[in-house]
Amino acid sequence: MAISEQKQSFQLHLQDLTNRNASFLETIYALANGHLGVRASNPLQGNLRLDEGMPGLFVNGFYDLSHITYGESYAGYPENNQTIAQLPDPRYLVIEVDGERSDQTTFATRVVDKNLDMETGLLNELFEITTPSGKILQLSLSTFASQADDGIYCVSYTIRPINFSGAVKLYKQHPYIDQLFTRDGDIRAVSRNNILDRQFLNADFPAMQITTQRSQLGLVLMWRYLGEDSLVKFDRSDGMPKYVMDLDLQQGLAESFDFGYSVGRIHSLMDVAMNHTQYLKNANAHLEHHSFSTLFTESAHKMQEFWHNSDIRIDGDPETQKGIRFNLFHLHQSAGHDGKTSIPAKGLTGAGYEGHYFWDTEMFMLPAFIYTDPQMARALLTYRYHTLDEARRQARDFGLDGGAMFAWRTINGMEASPYFPAGLAAVHINADIAYAVAEYVQVTDDQDFLVKMGFELILETARFWQRFGSFGIDGPQGGKFVINKVTGPDEYSAMVNNNYYTNRMAQHNLRLAVSYAKQLKKSHPSKLEELGVTEKELQSFTHIADSMYVPFDKELGVKMQDDGAFNMEIWPFDQTPRDNLPVVASLPPNAFVSPSSQQASRYTNE
Repeated sequence: MAISEQKQSFQLHLQDLTNRNASFLETIYALANGHLGVRASNPLQGNLRLDEGMPGLFVNGFYDLSHITYGESYAGYPENNQTIAQLPDPRYLVIEVDGERSDQTTFATRVVDKNLDMETGLLNELFEITTPSGKILQLSLSTFASQADDGIYCVSYTIRPINFSGAVKLYKQHPYIDQLFTRDGDIRAVSRNNILDRQFLNADFPAMQITTQRSQLGLVLMWRYLGEDSLVKFDRSDGMPKYVMDLDLQQGLAESFDFGYSVGRIHSLMDVAMNHTQYLKNANAHLEHHSFSTLFTESAHKMQEFWHNSDIRIDGDPETQKGIRFNLFHLHQSAGHDGKTSIPAKGLTGAGYEGHYFWDTEMFMLPAFIYTDPQMARALLTYRYHTLDEARRQARDFGLDGGAMFAWRTINGMEASPYFPAGLAAVHINADIAYAVAEYVQVTDDQDFLVKMGFELILETARFWQRFGSFGIDGPQGGKFVINKVTGPDEYSAMVNNNYYTNRMAQHNLRLAVSYAKQLKKSHPSKLEELGVTEKELQSFTHIADSMYVPFDKELGVKMQDDGAFNMEIWPFDQTPRDNLPVVASLPPNAFVSPSSQQASRYTNE
């Protein structure tokens, strides 16, 4: 492929896309770095409901709680929702022309162009803005989320009057803290309307301490002008710290201004409240004496390292080439790498799925990092280790006297799904985590991780299966180990007996525990003593794994999804109106639940 074609395959132009919906575009062009993510929204929208957009800044792992109310509650049910906070949009800019301000009245904003350079991580955008009096301005944005310093996000504005000359005033401020947003009916997008608290800090630049009310978390957010232009003045006369730019613009001539945001680490509310001066000093150090250009150069260099390790070259198919690189780009920028966060279901592009982490990380995304960025893979697995105590507690709440029961969807380690069949019942996640640990160790030979964290994750999930399942009494399941009333990867066939995937993965989990226990008995016997591993327990794991029941139809020679899979009706898709598709959005939950499985005689163990 020619060099120019290769370069082009790193560019995502607005002209490449057929969908021009505002929410779609600001998601596709969202920028992130594992710690923070920013949607590519209308920079004038702010907290006004001007269009269909959903602007906001998201910090991985910064969430609040809201109490779950059940009509009927049972032991072990989750107590709280967890929802990622939607913070003020750092792209936000207020424009004042002829005494009219864009935060008080509608300035029509039209997207002219967007181009994401995935090779460097720089997003360039062009907007046409028309004031209520008909004056037209061209506003260009260049933005990036730093890959060299994950606390930094930078935005450069260039403003040019098209059909007039005269006074224009710009304000770089954030008068609100609770970012409002609308929902488009997506069943995966849920708003909890969590209330955040804000305190402006005493500094020579705008800075705020943001805290949650129920999860008791806090962080420091500040922004600085990255230049020396005397036109940019810091002002806090009305108690609202801001930068103000008084401009006398000439038709066709442009003025540019660069700003950097520093988004601090997440701490407990008490810690932030007591030490905010130090955290503010730390935040400022990320930006002080830096320019947009130097910060971008450092970030682009890190992106080059990423592409050197992770790029996939496809010759002869430019469209697929660009698609692969787009997926790699978003995968890279979505992954938490501090050992305390993971990959939200929607990355850091928005509040979809409330910013929760699922099994998708371990089974579908982690392998890419294992082979290209083992350090990142280790960090993602370390997150699971850091939530192991919560998983143990969840198992006890569920009535088990041992083992760990990891959450199906979570941020803090505890289950956040209020719907049991599509939450805690998806117990296969325990084996998924064990599988991911083994894959990582096998590929990287990271024995340090295995000893310090990995084996304990495999062991505790194996102990879960030992206590959660049971041995069948009669029929083809007599003497076999069965796992009943679970939800497999097919979430719409919920609460079934002996889901094939779940049972096979549990079997693998148990055998991994035995295999690594034998290895550590030779190399690190003290680790087995520390974790209370006995020969009797390992023999039990082996017996359960060898006795695992997996449903199989001998007549058809087919592995069954679960005991009741072949008792379901054939779905009449040819008679289903298109308006009812997808069916999950138009039919009640019982349409997807397998009937109670009274085994037919031909069903047996494989």
